[in-house]
Order: sequence, then C-alpha cells, then structure tokens
Amino acid sequence: MPKFRIISEPYRLDRFSPTIPTHRRIRGDESVQRGVTVVEAADVITALTQAIELREHRKYSITSIEEIFPAEALSFTDEQIAAALQQGSEQNNDKLDPEDFEGNLYEGTGFNDTVESVAGILGNTLLPGLFLTVTEDFDGANAIIHIRDQATGNYRATTQSMDRMINDRSAEGWDGVLSIARAIIDTAWPLL
Repeated sequence: MPKFRIISEPYRLDRFSPTIPTHRRIRGDESVQRGVTVVEAADVITALTQAIELREHRKYSITSIEEIFPAEALSFTDEQIAAALQQGSEQNNDKLDPEDFEGNLYEGTGFNDTVESVAGILGNTLLPGLFLTVTEDFDGANAIIHIRDQATGNYRATTQSMDRMINDRSAEGWDGVLSIARAIIDTAWPLL
C-alpha cells in the first residue's frame, strides 16, 4: 500500500504581516512549526481523510500531501546519470563533457574538483536539495554530503572521506565520473 507524507502548519496570522496567514509563508521558513506524519492509504483522498482525523493535524492547515516512493523506485541507471551530468542544470549552466576526462580520475590532481562538480550537478538535476562540501584537515580531505528538504525544512548531513567518493578507483575517463556519481548517490541515499 502506498505511503503518503502529510505536512501541516498552524493557521494563525503572521506576526510580521497581520494579513498573511503563516501557511502562506516561504516553505523554508524555520520559525513555523510544521507537523509531519506518514500514513499508509490506497490513494491521496484516503490519506487526506486519515490526516484530518489525526489529532496533530486538527487545528492546522494541511499544506502538502506527497507520496513517498520506495527506494528502489528512485534508483538511477548509468544512462540517466550520464544524461543528467551531460545536460547539467539550466540555472547554473554547469555540465560535464565525457571527452574532457581521460586517465585515472582518482589518481589525478583534480579529483576533489571533479567530485564537487558531479555533486553540484546531481543536486540540481537528480537529487534536489543535495550539496557537497569538501573540508581538509590533518588526516586529508573529507566530503560532507548535505540534503535539505525544502518541504519540511529538515536538514541532514553525513561525512565521508574523499577516497570513498569513487566506487571504482581504477575507473578511467567517463567511467570514473560515473563511478564518482554512484558513490555520491550511495552516500546520500540514507539521507533521502
């Protein structure tokens, strides 16, 4: 049976603007306390009916009901990943060309930059809300994968050493880029 996430907010007038209810504010506004519940239902109408009957949503305005897909429904093929990396995002005008990559990427000098570029494009195409930060300390570089859920305002992150940001260290050229993308997706998956 499908699962639905129900998000609601208290219905009260905004303290900064007495004519705008809080549920009309920007979704990422941290000052609004949202109620989030997951229910199993046959369809969205049944999920809405169940939400109305739940005590935590009774005096709230329901702002969103979305179906939660199982992890296997959100997996990506190499072709989908390659297409997303080559197309890039329109707002940032970032894309990768397979002909720009030669040799072993893991052993190359631009490995960290390539990981950041791949993560940036994935965050703008296949995994909205994902971004990556590379930090360096005495033990070497680490990648911090961040996921920000715009609907709920939740923020999650995990840290991984940079040498784990590629699944196949011997992969060369475009295969190395796809291996980096797979490692980023695998690291981000538990956060989604």
